[in-house]
Amino acid sequence: MQTLSLRNVRLTLSSNKTKCDKKIFLIAFLFCSEKYYHSMKKYVISSLCILLALVFINPLSLKTTNSDSPTEGTASFLFPKTPDSVRIMSYNILSDGIGFDGFDAQSREEQLQGILKETQPDILGLQEASRGWHKSICNSPIPLRFTTPARYMLSGSMTTLLFNPETLTLLKSGTQAFRYSYDSRLRCFTWCIFSHKVTENKFIIINTHLSLQEKNEKFPLNQATELVEFIKSIREKNPYPLFLIGDLNSKEGDENTSAVYKYLSLHLENARYIALNKTYGEDKTIRAPINDYILCTDDVTVHSYNLLSLPRLNVISDHYPIFADVLLQPEQENDIIN
Repeated sequence: MQTLSLRNVRLTLSSNKTKCDKKIFLIAFLFCSEKYYHSMKKYVISSLCILLALVFINPLSLKTTNSDSPTEGTASFLFPKTPDSVRIMSYNILSDGIGFDGFDAQSREEQLQGILKETQPDILGLQEASRGWHKSICNSPIPLRFTTPARYMLSGSMTTLLFNPETLTLLKSGTQAFRYSYDSRLRCFTWCIFSHKVTENKFIIINTHLSLQEKNEKFPLNQATELVEFIKSIREKNPYPLFLIGDLNSKEGDENTSAVYKYLSLHLENARYIALNKTYGEDKTIRAPINDYILCTDDVTVHSYNLLSLPRLNVISDHYPIFADVLLQPEQENDIIN
């Protein structure tokens, strides 16, 4: 740290401030030197320069803690994963098979493989996953297996679920196109019922990618309504914890697109808000509005929510991966899979 005291004024600059900050501070220092204190006019100018320097000191270097969670910050992305928890990840990986924004396919594939190796998800929900991405995932450094039947993959379905067979047992699965959609490859949902191998607790997960709000005003809300109908139907027969993940194309607080999220939030909790711990990267904070969600019923504990907004992942997609570590409540007796 570099500290400078002038009479009763103390300014502290961290060593990692930008060049712009240092120049402004230097101006303030020059005006604050003794030769400028002989007149009131110069004293006023020097005081203004000090205030200017304080305003432009980079506030992003300060860490804040959200009062509604025990821990939040950028220091660590991964909390230790316990054997009784399930790590659920959602990622819109952008379907371009050749490249994205000047980055070639190999660079994107290498970064994705690295993220999967680092995070070790038990469940991976992908949106815009082309057949090229399907092939890449099959070479994943962790044993991920597709739940989507081969006929959907071959026909180009781009909303898929994968799971780790070492930690989970797949009990039942399906893929369903929305009734209101121009493209059943993109606008659909894949659902699964799993059993956790350690706890033997069962849960339901749905991965989806809703239509853009600006293209057809009615489609997104119609699709969200269809999801809620399906959720009610499947939980009547299988009363397990449920997770809805994916790209909803609905940003919280956006007057043009927030209607879908508002509707779904009447039925499900947002893991980002109820998580005990929250982490995020350099590009976006935990409070940044995004289209990607992990929503859940109120019978789960979300241990951590993570937004991997890392600059190095910008080569993959215009989205960042999100994941949550969740703890399931003990299942009810005499449950039947239907």
